[in-house]
Amino acid sequence: MGAAVHLAPLLKRDIVVYDQRGAGLSEPEICPGVHDTTPSSRNLSGVLRQQRYNEIAQACAADLRAHGFDPAMFSTVTNAADLIDLRKTLGYASWDVFGVSYGSRVAQEVMRRDPDGVRSAILSAPVIPGPSQEAEGPLAFQRVMDHLFAACAHQPTCATAFPTLEADFYAAYDDLTVTPVDIVVETAGGATTVRFDGERMVRALHGRFARDVSRVPLLITELRRGDRVHAARVLLGTAAVSPSNNQLTNLVGCFESGGPEALTSVLAAVRAQTRAPFSILLNTEEECPFLQARWASAADREWVSSDTPTLIITQEFDDRTPPDHGRRIASHLTHAYVLEEPAKSHGQRPSPCVEGIILTFLENPAREPDRSCLASLPPLHFETKNLDPVTIVVSVASEGAPASPAAGTWEGSFPDAPVIYRFDLRVKGAQLTGAINTAAQSFPIFDGRVAGQTMTFKVTTNDGDRTITFTARLRGDTIAFTRDVAVRPGGRPGGAALFGVSGARLFIVTRSAFR
Repeated sequence: MGAAVHLAPLLKRDIVVYDQRGAGLSEPEICPGVHDTTPSSRNLSGVLRQQRYNEIAQACAADLRAHGFDPAMFSTVTNAADLIDLRKTLGYASWDVFGVSYGSRVAQEVMRRDPDGVRSAILSAPVIPGPSQEAEGPLAFQRVMDHLFAACAHQPTCATAFPTLEADFYAAYDDLTVTPVDIVVETAGGATTVRFDGERMVRALHGRFARDVSRVPLLITELRRGDRVHAARVLLGTAAVSPSNNQLTNLVGCFESGGPEALTSVLAAVRAQTRAPFSILLNTEEECPFLQARWASAADREWVSSDTPTLIITQEFDDRTPPDHGRRIASHLTHAYVLEEPAKSHGQRPSPCVEGIILTFLENPAREPDRSCLASLPPLHFETKNLDPVTIVVSVASEGAPASPAAGTWEGSFPDAPVIYRFDLRVKGAQLTGAINTAAQSFPIFDGRVAGQTMTFKVTTNDGDRTITFTARLRGDTIAFTRDVAVRPGGRPGGAALFGVSGARLFIVTRSAFR
């Protein structure tokens, strides 16, 4: 959705964005209240963790059936049928389908089931069909880590700072497995103690890889021979212990797997290729029989064969849907163009180069787009000093004279931000316009004002529940932001992120010397 909204001014066409059944603002909510409400249970390992997953799955399935819903209605097959019905209802003879991550899996199924209704398809960070997507997770992470080790070794600054990176990773895993450390993590619900061992290290690196990929070498080195507690706390954030409702993903994933029998042979092949630290990520999906009683048919798990012109966009450091998955999908299509965007990880917004390729493809899907700009994109720059991740990037453009003293790029960290927030602001006299963007969403600002060294503006969350007033005060090479959150009557307060009531009220960004 974020890419489509971001490109909307250039596309000059209708854009249809929808929530799948059970997702976003669609109704009813999936298994409300049936999720892991005890953060400490996230610290369980092995049999006890799986037992907890099984209990949650069993409770969710029982809740659905009690309300008259068949758990099998939440599936890729159903999602594709819904999208086809939506096209027909809106009166489009055909349209271009753009799917990111799991959305790409729905797009492939639509290509299979509604070929005449799809003019072209764009699959970004594409998901492969059947049980292999989940089963190959450990192998995908192992391979992207191997690639990261090699990339660091070929980058002089990274190689100098971390000359034994690969060995340090395995040594840190072994050390923490033998001698774990207890980390106190502050959350909105209070302090929680997390036992940080080798397994937790790998799970935390995996969980935060997409947002912290440039800092992974530094984090590994600190865990091996530096400030281990600080590095562990950065990796844990609150995501490792906060309650969440992931039942829709589990319902669809379990149905898509084809059941235990289909999964068995795939898991055996993955086990044979996966090294010890990564094998702990192996998802045997033991909870699936508690959640689903039926599975996608063998035909629905087959690779999609199609003549539809398809642009496949992969990312160099994607640990979830690696470039190999895009190439495997393309091998079954007769009219596919595959590109790999350097320096990007899963779910990140495409560069202007890739945006241009997308626009060219949409103009004429039958013609191969020019992908030569990819060769000029810079490699990933690995952070060697700053352990705290940059989660706020503020870009201020100034129009007219005199130029705004805030003009330029600023960077900082918002505590436990789940994504990178990009403030794209434009100053013209006393007026301030722009938006706060993430990889998936855009929030236009309003009531923007500039008075001397102070900027003020507001944004409203997409559900309309909260309006946040930002006040930014320029102080030399820093800008101090304060947030004031107003919740409409009956609205949800949100969480601890940028648009939630319990998030930090103050954060500071510093002028970037590299932009």
